[in-house]
Amino acid sequence: MTMMKKLILFISLLLIGIYTYAQESPDTIRQITLDEQVIVQGVRATAETPATFTTLQAKEFRFLNFGQEPSFLLNRLPSVTNHADAGSFSGYSYFRIRGIDQTRVNMTLDGVPLNEPEDQGAYFSNIPDLFSSINSVQIQRGVGTTANGTASYAGSINLESPQLNKPASLYLEGNAGSFNSWRSSLAFHSGMKNKWAFYGRGSLLGSEGYKNHAAHQARSIFLSGGYFGTSHLLKMNFISGFQQNEMAWLGATRDQINENPRFNPHENEDDQFNQNIMTLNHSWAIDNQSFLSTTAFYNHLQGNYDFDLNVFLGLPSDGNLFNYALEHHFSGIISNYHWANQWLDVNAGLNLNHFEREHIGSETNAGRLYENTGQKQEASTYLKTNVALGKWLVYSDLQLRCTSFSYFGDVPLEPLQWTFFNPKAGIQFTINPGHAIYYSIGKNSREPARNDIFMGEDNLPADENGQPVFAEIEPESLVDQELGYRLNLKNLEMTLNAFYMNFANEIVLNGAIGPTGLPLRENVARSYRTGLELFLNWNLGLWTWQNSTTLMRASIFQEDIEITPVLSPSFVTNQTLQYQIGSINLLAEYRYQSKSFIDFANKHTIDGFSTLDFAVDYQVGKFTLNLRLNNLANRWYLTNGYIAFDGTPMFHVQAPFNFQTGLRWQIF
Repeated sequence: MTMMKKLILFISLLLIGIYTYAQESPDTIRQITLDEQVIVQGVRATAETPATFTTLQAKEFRFLNFGQEPSFLLNRLPSVTNHADAGSFSGYSYFRIRGIDQTRVNMTLDGVPLNEPEDQGAYFSNIPDLFSSINSVQIQRGVGTTANGTASYAGSINLESPQLNKPASLYLEGNAGSFNSWRSSLAFHSGMKNKWAFYGRGSLLGSEGYKNHAAHQARSIFLSGGYFGTSHLLKMNFISGFQQNEMAWLGATRDQINENPRFNPHENEDDQFNQNIMTLNHSWAIDNQSFLSTTAFYNHLQGNYDFDLNVFLGLPSDGNLFNYALEHHFSGIISNYHWANQWLDVNAGLNLNHFEREHIGSETNAGRLYENTGQKQEASTYLKTNVALGKWLVYSDLQLRCTSFSYFGDVPLEPLQWTFFNPKAGIQFTINPGHAIYYSIGKNSREPARNDIFMGEDNLPADENGQPVFAEIEPESLVDQELGYRLNLKNLEMTLNAFYMNFANEIVLNGAIGPTGLPLRENVARSYRTGLELFLNWNLGLWTWQNSTTLMRASIFQEDIEITPVLSPSFVTNQTLQYQIGSINLLAEYRYQSKSFIDFANKHTIDGFSTLDFAVDYQVGKFTLNLRLNNLANRWYLTNGYIAFDGTPMFHVQAPFNFQTGLRWQIF
């Protein structure tokens, strides 16, 4: 019997035992209507959890949301940096936490994994305008608490779906701005009627992008419905998105940017993807002390993108394109059991999922070149406990995770299997109400992605003997230590923390781009990241000041040489000052990011930069008018770079001054 089958059997027996205990419990069934937050409590940290995190409610980011990619909303938080291919707010956009790319960030919606298991990424571009529907978002930095899906290295982002138990309302919203960008959106809440409630949103958006040939067009819908019974909650979500992009993932040299900042080497490469996500949750208050929440999910993606080899090699395009088509099916079940009394809090969970992706490569002249399929299965379980001992809280978090990858193509490859045990523990001391200090230590291990193993190839190559050629990439592991002080008063919220992340066999970007356009990575023997982070939100009457600042040092030791990891700035600060009086809301935002390297040899850098933005909302009756002025200094700046195949440093530029204006109408 394989390890995964043993784990599944163990989890099944555990759940049967939990269910039997619940049936035999003499406690009176709780006669309540469950709060929807019970769905996410298994993967979220609370004020009693010794972890480094920030939780934002919708009202805290909706003021600045005009349909842009989520990375432009998240970069206001400590240690978050971002960049966009098109140089503007739409299309493909990426973020990093503590200098680590987003494939190492665990992302979930209501606890459902969003990272696709093969290459461990999640692309919000496929489901645009998502944050217009999100009720809250929690960002944990470091290994944090165990969540479902891919292991968290840099951190985790947990999204909460729309809260259904809200008054009936209907909103119509429209935006327009620089680069011929626009958005229209219609959203409604039904209100609670006979224990049922519904939510719906539809969005259309598009932009030409700052860079040439970088247009983006997209549409999405988000539907949610729920039944709120006595001790039972049933909730369904359906998300569907479609996007078309003109490609802009290749950078440009400094000379090309100086001559024409909007230069884009791509001329006729496009992509299009459609993604659908469905979740069905049942939450049950078993008795006065325990809850069981179970979610089934299905995630389907289909699309393709073009690749011009001549352009990639720096040659004039001859019109011949490669095309890479993808289709995946991702399904699974997650379950969380929660039990608590006055001194003990227990969360036990399980995650079972199956992922299958078909890859098809073709060429304009040659037609279909290959077809292969990758399959990945995962089974994991965790047990979290929080023990209250007076002013002390003692936390433990144990996860067992098993995953396997199988490949079916014209070259045989034996299945790959990994088993990881990821323990975490921490303590928190409450000095007095609103003041607490915490310390945590946790380990996470994770397998390499398909792109790492295949060295950037989409179809596994063979040697002269027909044997597969692939990289012997080792799994990576991390021990993360966090020490922090948390202040939570009526008008002041602050977290100040120090972190030390010690890696073994870390799989890091080496600054190169692979044969299909994806960045390449490799193992390094030893590396670490350490620093200080500050998050402060201070309400001063009519004024609100928010400060997110990070000081970080990161190093890689390879063959007795110490280097700095790519795209890991040592200092990032984001300062926001907001003033609200009556129906007018004003906001000014300043951001500074220090220089960072783009190559493994630390020869080429992205210069430090600063930006200044301004926003205003004005409400008149049921209408809200808004204006966003971005990069008031009117200087383009660089946020990303890499080394081309011939050793040339290439960069991605972000737009100079641009604006967005909009109108929101609350019909009822």
